Amino acid sequence: MKIFITGGAGFVGSALVKSLSDNNLAEEITVYDNFEGHNFGLMINQNLKNVKFVKGDILDSRTLKKSMAGHDAVVHLAESKNLDHPHVLEQVNHWGTAELCYAIEALGIKNFVSLSTTKVYPYTSGEEVIENTFDASPADAYGSSKLRAEEHVKRFIGKPDYNVHILRASSIYGNSPSLKFDSFLNKLVLDAHYFNRIQLFGTGFQQRSFVHIDNIVASIQGLLAPKVSSQIHNLSDHVVSLIDLIDVLKELYPDMEFIFTSHHLTVPHIRVKNSHAITQFRSNQHDLVNNLKEIKGRFSIK
Repeated sequence: MKIFITGGAGFVGSALVKSLSDNNLAEEITVYDNFEGHNFGLMINQNLKNVKFVKGDILDSRTLKKSMAGHDAVVHLAESKNLDHPHVLEQVNHWGTAELCYAIEALGIKNFVSLSTTKVYPYTSGEEVIENTFDASPADAYGSSKLRAEEHVKRFIGKPDYNVHILRASSIYGNSPSLKFDSFLNKLVLDAHYFNRIQLFGTGFQQRSFVHIDNIVASIQGLLAPKVSSQIHNLSDHVVSLIDLIDVLKELYPDMEFIFTSHHLTVPHIRVKNSHAITQFRSNQHDLVNNLKEIKGRFSIK
C-alpha cells in the first residue's frame, strides 16, 4: 500500500510514519507538510524506509493533487490550532480539507482516514459522558473549523467500496519523533520536570479526556485496512480531573509545587468514551503514570 500523509512531519504524523516504516506496513509513504512548525524531528536519526518528503501546503491544490497521485490511501493530519486567528483555522482546517477531498475524489482513492477532535463536542457541567458521535456543538473556532472539515469527509462515508473514517481524538499526549509541548499533558510534565511547578486553571475538578499517541497510531493503521465499516469514532483512554493529574505527577515529582489560576471559577467538563468499533486496534498497556514516565525519560536533564 502506498500511503499519503498530510501533516506527516507533525506530532502525530511523525509517530505514524515511524511506526509504518519500522513495521514495514507500507510500500511507500509520502509525507506532505509545509514545515511551518519547524517540525524536522522525523528527518533526524530515524532510519526510515520507503519514505519521501514533499514540502507543500494543504491549500495548494495543484501541488497536493500532483503529489497524491498514485497512492492507495490518504491519512489527513494537517491542521491549524491558532485560536488567535480564526480565519486561518477556517482556511486550513475547513477549506484545506475540502481541497484534499476534491483531490481524493478526482484521483479515485478509496482508503481515507481523517483526524478530527473531541473539541467538536460541547463542554458539560453535569455527569454525562459522551458516548455517541451525534451531539456535536463546538465551543470555539477550532472545534467549529474541524466540524466543518468533517462535513467534506462524511460525504464519502457510505459510498460503495470506500473505506473512510473520521477519528475524533481527545487531548493527545506521549512521545513522538516531533515531540510537541502544546499538548496539555506533555506541557505539564515539562513544567514539572524543569521548573518543579505546574499551573492549573479553575477549581481543578474539571475533567478532561486524554488519549495516548500510540493508540492514535494503532487506530489509524488498523482502519487503513477495510475491516470496520466507514464511520466516525471517538478516541479516549483516560477521563481525569486536573486534581487527579496532580496526584499522578507527584508520583514522578514528589516535591512539585502547584498553583491555581482563578481558583474560584468552575470550569466545565469534556468527557468522552472510546468507540467500541476500534477497541480491537488499541493497546490496553497505557497506564497514565508509566506513560508520563516515558515522556520524562526523553528530557536532557534526568
